[in-house]
Amino acid sequence: MKKKAIAGILLFTVFLVLLGCSNREREEKAYEVKIRGLKNVIVKAASSYINFSRSYVTIWEYAKVTGMDFETAYAELQGDRGEKARRYFGENRANIKRIVETLSDPPPKFSKSYKRLVELYGIYEDLHTLTLNPSGTEEEFNDSINELHTEFVEKLEELDLLLMKIY
Repeated sequence: MKKKAIAGILLFTVFLVLLGCSNREREEKAYEVKIRGLKNVIVKAASSYINFSRSYVTIWEYAKVTGMDFETAYAELQGDRGEKARRYFGENRANIKRIVETLSDPPPKFSKSYKRLVELYGIYEDLHTLTLNPSGTEEEFNDSINELHTEFVEKLEELDLLLMKIY
């Protein structure tokens, strides 16, 4: 009788351990899907900022020719389209920030990946700020955008390598 009870307890314990492993694996897989998805969203948004900022060359040239400041030239050339883009960028930024916060407690094997994602997100934030509030001369602005783009690509490669090592 004691052997059956012990065997039953052992089987139950094995079942609980397997169930725990199964839940952990599901949680890890769900986290992986979320972190990869968020990475892709951040990449797309950062690309949009870089492309949008390239249109500023025309605005700066127009401002020089007309004697306007950048914001006045921007408003004249971009009009509603520019304001809609800025609103969209702001809404998208809020959504990305919310998702980053939901991933703040990664499973142990994703801790380095999460750290790299936060660094990538930081560069994305800098791109967001610079794109929506260009400052300095045209040359300084372009240098800043190019530097952030380079940093972004480097962090993205680091994150991709970490994610590849996990699976």
